Amino acid sequence: MLGNTDKGVEPIGLRLLGVPQEEAEAAAPVAAVWIGIGLAVAFTFLGGLSLLGTARRRELDRVTLLAATVWGVAYLALGHRMGDWSVVPAWLWPVGACLSAVGIAQAAARWRALPTVDAKVPWRRVLSVVSSLVAAALAVAAVVA
Repeated sequence: MLGNTDKGVEPIGLRLLGVPQEEAEAAAPVAAVWIGIGLAVAFTFLGGLSLLGTARRRELDRVTLLAATVWGVAYLALGHRMGDWSVVPAWLWPVGACLSAVGIAQAAARWRALPTVDAKVPWRRVLSVVSSLVAAALAVAAVVA
């Protein structure tokens, strides 16, 4: 049985083979559906909420805020790409995008007043943020490819 969808077609194939409907439906992979739903919801809101939390912190610097912004957009892209949007309502993604947009707006409003690096050992903070940015880029590139 072949299908042009990301949903499993095993129950249909089993029914064609004569398996009773109750047994065929029990053979459907339920975990994959829940994983897709979880990825869609979690990634869509995780980026925006963490960016909002970071943008509101008292002790903050530009390097940290830049990394949080990149991750906010990366999580949004990952949620869009990896989520099972055939099950999850499509209006949830724009809500997550609005959360990220509000976080970006708050970050932009605070940008000028923040120091570039506010740490006792500045190179560690910069190294941490650079590695975080590389990880975000690799995550998005791996999913998009």
